[in-house]
Amino acid sequence: MTARTGGSTPGFGACVALLDERLAIGATYDATGGPFAGAAYLYEFSEGLGFRESAYFTAPNACSNDVFGYPVALAPGLLVVGAVKPSGKQLSVDAPPELEPSDRSGAAYTFSIPEP
Repeated sequence: MTARTGGSTPGFGACVALLDERLAIGATYDATGGPFAGAAYLYEFSEGLGFRESAYFTAPNACSNDVFGYPVALAPGLLVVGAVKPSGKQLSVDAPPELEPSDRSGAAYTFSIPEP
């Protein structure tokens, strides 16, 4: 399974959620909204075809360094997608993998998805 770009999407698969025949995948470093803005993909299972991409999501206010797509969660008719750094704060080059507590403001976005 690959991202819609077909090639390597950094952070694709950083977080996944499965509910019935739906699969949500976070791509935390997708650059559609800017470097490290992030995205989430929704896949639907179809007999004989496997999982096929059905929707692509970015934050409505996407900007660089949001890290949207971590985590993802599914509920009937609902996709919830987190963004670690929704303010788009720039990390220093030598920042540790763990974010500074002041950089952990976070956000959660909800998206209605039609029932299959």
